[in-house]
Order: sequence, then structure tokens, then C-alpha cells
Amino acid sequence: MENVSPALVEAGKLHTEEDPASMIIPGSAQLPKSYHFCGVTIFAYTHPRIQVAMLGMVIFLTVGMYHVLSALGGAGQVTAYLADMASIALYTVFAFFALIAPPCLNYFGIRYTLCFGGIGYAVYAASLWCFNHTGNESFVIFAGAWNGLSAAFLWTAERTGITAYATEDNKGLYVAIFYTVYQIGTMVGSAIPIGQN
Repeated sequence: MENVSPALVEAGKLHTEEDPASMIIPGSAQLPKSYHFCGVTIFAYTHPRIQVAMLGMVIFLTVGMYHVLSALGGAGQVTAYLADMASIALYTVFAFFALIAPPCLNYFGIRYTLCFGGIGYAVYAASLWCFNHTGNESFVIFAGAWNGLSAAFLWTAERTGITAYATEDNKGLYVAIFYTVYQIGTMVGSAIPIGQN
């Protein structure tokens, strides 16, 4: 009789059936029903392509508009000092919380993590508006730090969403859809400073 370790015997019991991942046939996933109107295919709201496009719209409206404020030079203020201080706070906090965001994403899921991630960009834009009326510099720096916190969660959820919605053979298409929508936000936003000059 052959000398077999107990660990090998137990491992053999675990793998008695074929691995479920190897039984998946590419292209066999059931996608939501699409609608056809005048020769145009309209995907359902729950279709992965629509979900990735909506994910791109979230980034379009948050990060794209943040890029507008950055393109204004000093976030539209007279000097760039305050925007620079807020950026220092943003990227310092971002670097730290980028390590904490993935476990939080696993616990809370993409939807809540993405929602939390978008709040910081709105707070940052509101702080600049508030500064123009009240001169409260500390709120702008706090908003920069809050933006860094939320940006870590936003970008973690965004990357997870793109890879989770796409099948292996469509990942390139889904990344292209996302970045097209995202860069349109930056392009539209960059037209504002050009129009001001």
C-alpha cells in the first residue's frame, strides 16, 4: 500500500465534483431582455453595459467636475495657495485611505461605497463656493481632506464595478465605455475655462 498523507486524502474529498468555474461556457450567461425599436437595440437598465455607462456618469459628475475646478487654476480663486493646501490634504488622506477602502468595499458593497465616494467631491465644490462668500479657509482644507477620503472609496468601487460587470471577453469594451463617458465629462468641463478666457 502506498503511503498517502492525511492532508492529501482530505483534499481528495473536497474535489469530488468538477469545479463549477470550469463548467461555465463563454457567452452562456443570461443577460436582461433587450428591446428593439426602429432597428436600435435598447438595453435594459440592469444590463451590464448600462450599469458601466451609469458608473461612468457617476465619475463624469464627480471627478469630471473636480477636474473643471482644477483647470480653472487655483480652483477659480485669486491665488492658488488655498487650492494647493486643499490638494495636499486631499492626496495625503487619499494615500492612507486607499489601503482601507478595499475591505470596506467588501463589507458594504459597490453601491454604498460608490455613494459615499461621491460625497467628497460635492463637499469640495461647496467649500470653494462657501469660501467665496465667507472667506472660511479651514473649511476648504477640511473639504480637501474629506475629498481624499471619499476619493479612495470612489475609485476602489469604480474599478471593482468595471471588472465585476464585464465578462472576460468584454472587459476591454466595458473599460472603453467607462472611460469614454468619464473623459466626456472632463472634455465638457474643460470647455468652461476656455469659454471664460
